[in-house]
Amino acid sequence: GASVKIAVVETLETKLRMPLIESVEKAVAEGMLDKIDGSYRFCHDQLQEAAYNMMKPDERCLFHFKYGIALLACNIESDNDDILFEATSQLNRGGPTAVEDAEQ
Repeated sequence: GASVKIAVVETLETKLRMPLIESVEKAVAEGMLDKIDGSYRFCHDQLQEAAYNMMKPDERCLFHFKYGIALLACNIESDNDDILFEATSQLNRGGPTAVEDAEQ
């Protein structure tokens, strides 16, 4: 399944002022996520898909865009390539839908 470095989650938690690590660690304890080699990852692709599909597509785009912007700002401060790559990935997943005017 998809993975994310723990440092990226910690950075997002700080930048967004949201308690992310606690929720992610709970998912690890419940067997939904693995914590391996400094990263979190879904134990199974179907778990990832189910979690992802709990959100409406336009909400997913907005969250990806929001996380990408937050990580990009962090990268400017820290010059961390892992964060830059994740920021780019999140912005790409957000795509134009995240910034389009709803009335268009």
